[in-house]
Amino acid sequence: DDEFIVNTEWDDVLANASESEIVELAAILGFTGLINQVQYHAALTDKGLPSNSGG
Repeated sequence: DDEFIVNTEWDDVLANASESEIVELAAILGFTGLINQVQYHAALTDKGLPSNSGG
């Protein structure tokens, strides 16, 4: 089944993304179940994540 896998530029982007970038993307896409409230609020307000935000 590996013959049907197509790599895109998104594979590299996501593989090299920081935790805060992934959290921001999840918030933008509405995947709020994947992030906690602190992470969601930080992404919406464009503030950095506290070091104890989990994830």
